[in-house]
Amino acid sequence: MLALLGAVLWIGCATAALPPAQPASLLAEQAIRQARGLYLYPEQIDSRMMIGSLEALEQAFDPVRFEPQGDSGTLWIGDVTAEVPLDVDPSPNRFRQVLGQVLALVRHEIGPEVADVETDEVSLELIALNGALRSLDRYSTIFSGRRTEDFRIRFSGKLRGIGARIGRRDGRLTAVRVFPESPAAIGGLQDGDAIIGIDGEPTRPLSVGEAVKRIRGEAGTEVALTVLRAEEQLELPIVRGEVRVPSVEASMLEGEGEIGYARIFQVSRTTPVEFREKVEALGRIDGLVLDLRGNSGGSMLAAAAVADYFIERGTIVRVVGRSGVPTGGMRNRAIATRDVLFPFPVAILVDNSTASAAEILSGALEPLPRVTVIGQTTFGKGLVQRVVPIPDQKLLKLTVAEYWLSEDRAINEKGIEPDVVLYPVAADRPGRLAHVPEGAIPYVRAVGVDDTLPIEVAARVVRTGRPSGVRAMRQEALEAVRERLAPMGIAWLEPPDSLPETLPRELEIEGVALELASGEPSGIRIRVRNPNPFEIPNAWLALESPIGFLDGKTVGLGTLGAGSERVGEIRVNPPRGIAVREFPLRVHAASGARPLQSQQLRLHMASAVPDVAIELTLVDAEHLTVTVENLGSQPTGEIRVLVPSVTRTLENLEPGARESRDVPLSGEIESVTIALVGPGAQRGIRIPIPDDRIRVHPPALELQWTRGFRGEQIRIAASSEEGLLEGWLKVDGEKRSYSRWNGLDSGVLQASLDDDDEQIQAMFETISGVAVIDSRFIRAD
Repeated sequence: MLALLGAVLWIGCATAALPPAQPASLLAEQAIRQARGLYLYPEQIDSRMMIGSLEALEQAFDPVRFEPQGDSGTLWIGDVTAEVPLDVDPSPNRFRQVLGQVLALVRHEIGPEVADVETDEVSLELIALNGALRSLDRYSTIFSGRRTEDFRIRFSGKLRGIGARIGRRDGRLTAVRVFPESPAAIGGLQDGDAIIGIDGEPTRPLSVGEAVKRIRGEAGTEVALTVLRAEEQLELPIVRGEVRVPSVEASMLEGEGEIGYARIFQVSRTTPVEFREKVEALGRIDGLVLDLRGNSGGSMLAAAAVADYFIERGTIVRVVGRSGVPTGGMRNRAIATRDVLFPFPVAILVDNSTASAAEILSGALEPLPRVTVIGQTTFGKGLVQRVVPIPDQKLLKLTVAEYWLSEDRAINEKGIEPDVVLYPVAADRPGRLAHVPEGAIPYVRAVGVDDTLPIEVAARVVRTGRPSGVRAMRQEALEAVRERLAPMGIAWLEPPDSLPETLPRELEIEGVALELASGEPSGIRIRVRNPNPFEIPNAWLALESPIGFLDGKTVGLGTLGAGSERVGEIRVNPPRGIAVREFPLRVHAASGARPLQSQQLRLHMASAVPDVAIELTLVDAEHLTVTVENLGSQPTGEIRVLVPSVTRTLENLEPGARESRDVPLSGEIESVTIALVGPGAQRGIRIPIPDDRIRVHPPALELQWTRGFRGEQIRIAASSEEGLLEGWLKVDGEKRSYSRWNGLDSGVLQASLDDDDEQIQAMFETISGVAVIDSRFIRAD
């Protein structure tokens, strides 16, 4: 694809071969060699790996851009260009040599940026190699540093430390979860405690990774934590130990019958023993609800071992390698023993995040008559990864096989289809009830509240059996839906038998008034005509859109007579501020509880970008004050102040108004982002943390769409009194333009657009390091 480039220097510039350089390290050679020998799909070990490396460098560094063209590609680094060979069948040595040349050129041209990105755990070469592996599939990668340790802990289920999950909450280092019976729990640490000191040193300057590194240590040694709990400061000496990270929680459910509940969070080597112990500790139970929602997997053999507690005979799972046939060896096949430990009824809860080893477990149990799978179709990860050590104490994870369940069921990219499909609809999105999948149980769930209905459904199925349990829960859910929709003028009833399952002629749906302006309440008017020779009772419309203020809106139409039409008006309140020029809008038509059809429409929007000035004042090493002033003639709409783990919101600044927010700082925070948020668009203003105080008037941006002999094009112009440094333009994540202005007060980025392009993102950075990153949809469909 030909892109119009903002940097005039690029036009007509000759492309030279890569300069000579030392090969990359043995890490690159080993990664390719192992991939050629082990990867499940060896035919994919081709030029895409070098392309993946270069695309990863493009994402990591602003001046880098790469465009493949057949058996070679053009690499731009600022105004320097080089031709990169793209070998169809790269040998490890050849890949290592070419990558070494690429990395040397990148390091030479943008040395300071490389130094900013590289750490003890991340190198320029590692960025490129992980890009190469991502070109194969999303699961193949290289672990280094803390990622290596985290992987080993997750797989083994054990660590040496205090037994607490640490994160940042509102800027403070916090004990997110303290594991039961762990050294942390014995030492008095509780969930929600703010950790303000480690061995007498403050935690504010530390990143989460640095803090975790200091807290972990050899078993038997002591670490002293200073914590805040309800504003009370406590000193907690904790003796480190070998911690078993709990993967299972179990309890008894309230209600009739002795029904147990067990949730498996991840599947580690210790999970089979832990699951058995905790379920048996419940005592005699009549059935079990097994919750695998959100479980991303883990050990395949551990999942098979848990499944074996329920299965009497046959293959649980087997591994299929490169040749497409099962591989040999006992570790590549799990067969059930004849002893059934848990013979009672089981209901398994799954969702679209249930993956890998959790799918092995749910899929292995699904064929049993006493097992019911409930929820949504699972993720569909049926691939097996092998982890091998490579140089520099790193681990290479490669996809080497596919697993099949009993009766040769392959689930990769398919997932496990539940026996009972639940269709949750958020209370503020009732329009989603206009297109409920056939056979699913729809229900309305409150926003911001734990969703307990799946557990209730599962418990009833275990108590009464699948047919009666599902029938009763469906009836209760549908009645709740009817009550929810009735005040909106919608009768949630099954249409009469006289209405055919499929309309002979589609409804004619068109927008009558689809023009909006930001900040101005308005009505969307939609005309619907029934061209059929029969009436449609209880007709209603619902909107679906990625834009929040539109999604889920509804309007009742009553009875649509034969050949008649109705106009429905839906009142909306567009937020003020930045917005895209066109919105995607899908209209769903339904007759009571039966979906009829959908129609795609376009909604046009007039918006005004807020004109703001931003002031940052460093109070001390731990606190920053952010002040935003509205310089424009219209209210700003919502503005968010963002740093890692912290968000402060300014709801709506009137013209001339100023508001301030205090923001906590930590050692991992180098900048603050002020986000101008609107429908389908966001403009982030990233400002470095000052030594004292800084006032910023962000660069002004102007977007223009044109159509010429190259097709549709986008042009983004920026201006700044302090001068622009550089900028780039991405379309659907692909960098199509880069330019460096070195202090000019204005600059332009432009690129050609394809018909299927959906989103643009542009960045303009000033001399002082202030960057404006503008993201928005460019298509309404």
